[in-house]
Amino acid sequence: MNETIYKVFKGFPVVGPVVQAAYIGSKVKALLQKVEGMQADPRTKDKTGKELDDALAEVANDLYAESITPLVTQEGIPEMIEKPIREKAVEEIVEILRKKVIK
Repeated sequence: MNETIYKVFKGFPVVGPVVQAAYIGSKVKALLQKVEGMQADPRTKDKTGKELDDALAEVANDLYAESITPLVTQEGIPEMIEKPIREKAVEEIVEILRKKVIK
């Protein structure tokens, strides 16, 4: 999303939440591309089943927290807007990471 569009419209009552969601979404898209190029995390090595699922979720949550959470906090984006995006982003990150581990 264009930074100028975000800065202009984020405060508008009707379109603001939509613009904020789109802004987070654009940052998540960049994060997903970054994750695609990463190596498998050592925390997932030699794990299977539930243990692997938990490790992948932990790595995904850490990646989201490092990349997206500071932006959300800085911009004051409400949790009700960010939470569903975070949940979906973590699911997508887990799927990307799972493919790297299963290879």
